[in-house]
Amino acid sequence: MTTTYFESTLGIEDAELCWKEAIESKHLQNIASLYCEKAVLMGALSPKVAHGKKEISSYFKLLKSLDRLSVHFFETRINKLSHTAINSGIYRFDFIENREQKSIVARYTFVLEYKEATGQWLIVNHHSSLLPQKDSRLFS
Repeated sequence: MTTTYFESTLGIEDAELCWKEAIESKHLQNIASLYCEKAVLMGALSPKVAHGKKEISSYFKLLKSLDRLSVHFFETRINKLSHTAINSGIYRFDFIENREQKSIVARYTFVLEYKEATGQWLIVNHHSSLLPQKDSRLFS
């Protein structure tokens, strides 16, 4: 039996790569195009929850001031549930800000929905939180 593009995780991995490339290009329309119209973004760098493409695009405006921005994915785990997929892991953003090399490491979860009409996986929900640098005292 042959596995189709929809049945495999290739489409989800492609969506992750498209997101990485859009973020690194800092092209806000390209970034927003990867999200559903009513998508929700809980970003690591803002206390505000972004609802819909317009607010999501606004959240990513902060990228414009960063030089040499690159994204690296680690510990990616993909779970598929029919026309929905959950992609979770850790990503690192490397960049130069005010002539200083910086990195931000965060946990992420993308919830994606497969759109049969376009054959594309779009982000419905994106949650990101900064990765704690030390074990929490609450769990020691």
